Amino acid sequence: MSGSNLYKQWNPGNRPGDIRGEEYVKFVETVKNALVDLKKQGYRPIIRAMVWQQGEADARDIAGMDQSRRYGPNLKNFIEQVRKEFGCEDMLFVYGTVMPLAAPRFTGRELVKEAQAAIDEGPSSELSVKNALLIPADDLQMRCNDYKTPMPKDDVYLGTYGILILGERFADAIYQKLK
Repeated sequence: MSGSNLYKQWNPGNRPGDIRGEEYVKFVETVKNALVDLKKQGYRPIIRAMVWQQGEADARDIAGMDQSRRYGPNLKNFIEQVRKEFGCEDMLFVYGTVMPLAAPRFTGRELVKEAQAAIDEGPSSELSVKNALLIPADDLQMRCNDYKTPMPKDDVYLGTYGILILGERFADAIYQKLK
């Protein structure tokens, strides 16, 4: 869901005062239905990995700096709750950096990017999550640079080629970690 935020729309609703977000509800329903369908077909599905590309809306000025500051704890909570929800505590969570270019309306950009780095299993911060891998995307092609783009002013999201390369990086990280 393009332009969606973690603090409300993707909120798992598992902390006191939180409300389960509509995107999280749809996500859980979709995955659970798919698992049921696979089981009906005779498969024994095991969730081994998840990819995630999100964060811009939490960095946006209209979200407020408090939401940008909460991105790290919110993402950590999201990962832990997804794992709990589907009974896959060791699930690999692979996610990409957001917002390669600074844009004035994204006042919390640096806070979100710092939070993303802190979640990665490598730096051993208080927010680090085991089996969470941050994939760099700051060098990838943007929509504003996309060939024949209908969105020449979009300096926020990756373009077609950028998304394809990010997908390859996600796949490679999953393969390398789980082989």
